[in-house]
Amino acid sequence: MIILAEDDQKLLNQIKEALKDLKLEAFSKVSDFIASAEKKIPRLAIIDLDFKGQDGLEIFSRLRRTAPHLKTLMLSASNNIELAVKAAKLGAAAFLKKPLNLEELKNEVEKLLTQPAADHLDLSLPEGRFLLGGSRAISDFIKQAEAETQSDRDILIVRGAGMPGEGIARLIHLAGPSSHKRFVSINLRSFEKESSESSFFLTLQELLTAPSLKTVIELSSQTGTLYFEGLESIPDHFRKNFLMFLGRRRDEERFSRELKVILAAEKAGPDFKGFAVLDFPKLSERMEDLPAILEGILKANGQTDLSLSLKVMKMLSFYDFPGNYEELEALALLAAKTNRLDLKTVPANLKMFLRSELTRLGAEKIDHFEAARREFEKDLFSLVIAKVNGDLEAAARALDLPRTVLTERLADLGL
Repeated sequence: MIILAEDDQKLLNQIKEALKDLKLEAFSKVSDFIASAEKKIPRLAIIDLDFKGQDGLEIFSRLRRTAPHLKTLMLSASNNIELAVKAAKLGAAAFLKKPLNLEELKNEVEKLLTQPAADHLDLSLPEGRFLLGGSRAISDFIKQAEAETQSDRDILIVRGAGMPGEGIARLIHLAGPSSHKRFVSINLRSFEKESSESSFFLTLQELLTAPSLKTVIELSSQTGTLYFEGLESIPDHFRKNFLMFLGRRRDEERFSRELKVILAAEKAGPDFKGFAVLDFPKLSERMEDLPAILEGILKANGQTDLSLSLKVMKMLSFYDFPGNYEELEALALLAAKTNRLDLKTVPANLKMFLRSELTRLGAEKIDHFEAARREFEKDLFSLVIAKVNGDLEAAARALDLPRTVLTERLADLGL
């Protein structure tokens, strides 16, 4: 449903005709217009700023208090640049000048209505591959992230090795009220040298400054989210000045209030005061999500029919992945080249196998030593034989065993 605040009957009829294929409710009284949004939040609001006897921006401000993230299209006959800028700063999704081009109005409304719904992270996108699964750890993270998409706070993503902070930032941007604006990513490593700091802050001020007339006319050219990577790479004094600048910007009128800043760092600290901290869980904290994450990585890379060995999955589920998501993604992409993930293709060295196998034996609490030894040997011999393509001579050399002894042990183990 679309709600319209319009007291010009002639223009109202024109708008109704232009949007006749859409459900539209029009109100000539501001109180009725606001009450309709309170009763059931619509998909879009249209406000004529030239409302007789009313301040159009005040009408919008009242609507924002009722439905803070409702997309709103503003209309005005005024050629007042300041008015357009104020409307954009208050959060208007689009601004059209009267007399209206009805075809342009229809196109703008359709564009706003087809923008993705806010609130929920779209995990079907490639950027969502590490958020798949049903563990408590990832569910709590997603819930917190989705809450912050609609807040006016800046965000700090605390992430470990291989965690693509930019991917999470993009999902938050797409789920937020400024999804129709630009997502800008800046790698702070490009400004490591002190001589680059001045150009960096000039660029930053330009991105954060309230929109000009040109960007008001085309709101999609405005920046909705600024993402910064590589915070640990810049000198301490540069990092301190940068964070202080971000902390002060919300108190200065010249800077946009609509723009969200997202940082990625290895850890939080007192310098991030005022930021919403999203602590992304380590892979070892959510191993039950492993199959879903693997599937998501493969799907993001165009691989949908990989054969997963249950034996390998069992082994990996007890491995602590010291390389975190980076190690898992490397494993998945390597396996994708051969279209399978099994004991032959998995890039497992003996150290990895020992760590995972010993952890598994401890977790399963196998008390009888002989049973534990047989289980260990069975998995170890299977791995080595798979690695050498079934060549028992090569397997015997790798295990430093005579061929006859290996053959006997394989028979005893049922291999």
